[in-house]
Amino acid sequence: MTTLQSVSRQEAVRRLSNVESTDVFYCVNGDVYQNLDQLCAGLERIRDDQFSFHAQWETSDFSRWVRSVIGDENLAEDLRRCATRMDALEHVRNRVKLLRRASTSASPRLLTGKRPLALGPARLQHRSGHAANAA
Repeated sequence: MTTLQSVSRQEAVRRLSNVESTDVFYCVNGDVYQNLDQLCAGLERIRDDQFSFHAQWETSDFSRWVRSVIGDENLAEDLRRCATRMDALEHVRNRVKLLRRASTSASPRLLTGKRPLALGPARLQHRSGHAANAA
């Protein structure tokens, strides 16, 4: 996993929520993903060649979508480095668990799930644009 960052409860909820209909991820097998849970479920059922189509170094569709639409730079970097579907699935599953934990917390937590010793005001990461996904 890449560098850890603080995530507020609000930000965790946003990252787990459905994206706008214009920002969904279109998978080569016809699936459409609106959130990280659906991406996780999709990674469980797509074939390895379908994963490879979206995970090519040049395009890295999963990574680009997570970075530009979901707004999770760390998960995006992890996905960019994944060579296998199962590796990507593990990263997404772990991130969803950590975000769920943070989304039910009253205070910001590190993405390790541990309470920080001292933490300034949480800053929200805003969406940086729309992802262009090829079907």
